[in-house]
Amino acid sequence: MIFIIPLDNVMLSSSDGVQFLVQGRFEIISLSGSFLLAEDGDTRSRTGGLSVALAGSDGRVLGGCVAGMLMAATPVQV
Repeated sequence: MIFIIPLDNVMLSSSDGVQFLVQGRFEIISLSGSFLLAEDGDTRSRTGGLSVALAGSDGRVLGGCVAGMLMAATPVQV
């Protein structure tokens, strides 16, 4: 199955840590990531990340690490 979820304005981070805002409407073509939750007494921590590949209406394909919220541009049903 392929799910097309339109997004508006996405904040990404490149491999060298530089963050950039991608403006416009994009569709998710790949979404992957992992998180590890750890507890030490009363302290909880989370490590990991989420990567995304996006396609623009003009045919551009770009991606990176998600550095902000992914907000659907239209209603999404899972």
